[in-house]
Amino acid sequence: VTPRQMTTTSEEVQGDLRVVGPSDAHLLERVRSGDRDAYGDLYLRHEPAATSLARYLTRSDHEADDVVADAFARVLRAIDGGAGPTEAFRPYLLTAVRRTVWRRSEDAGRHRLVGSDDEAEMLDLRLAVEPEDHTDEGLVLRAFQNLPERWQLVLWHTEIEGQPPAVVAPLLGLSP
Repeated sequence: VTPRQMTTTSEEVQGDLRVVGPSDAHLLERVRSGDRDAYGDLYLRHEPAATSLARYLTRSDHEADDVVADAFARVLRAIDGGAGPTEAFRPYLLTAVRRTVWRRSEDAGRHRLVGSDDEAEMLDLRLAVEPEDHTDEGLVLRAFQNLPERWQLVLWHTEIEGQPPAVVAPLLGLSP
């Protein structure tokens, strides 16, 4: 299935919310052609996950809202600039959320994003691994980065977010 074939309407389940609409890839294609309403659809679909992550990282509802707004704006600027995601919108957005929190933390002169050392160790907020890094994490990250974006999307949603394939399939415009 090519991105052009992913224009069919799909039904997606996120928590208790049932979303009916085109796949993320199709919405991103529309955004690239100037359709801002399509970006609104992506916002409605992925804002809860972005807000949840931002609240966890900032421990503040108010700051989390600002982080999410900044992250969505950054992603839109990337798309408008010819970069950004073509299929895997949520992983790209959540990375933007983490980087926005990191930048804000750095700008405020803080070096930690969460309250305790245990939480900081659990989060592993490293955004990149050096090319010469031969640790397991480095090898896994490079392997993940070398996968096609569609495969990255599937792995992200099933392994990181713990969603079943039946929930992930509609993001790709596929039936479960």
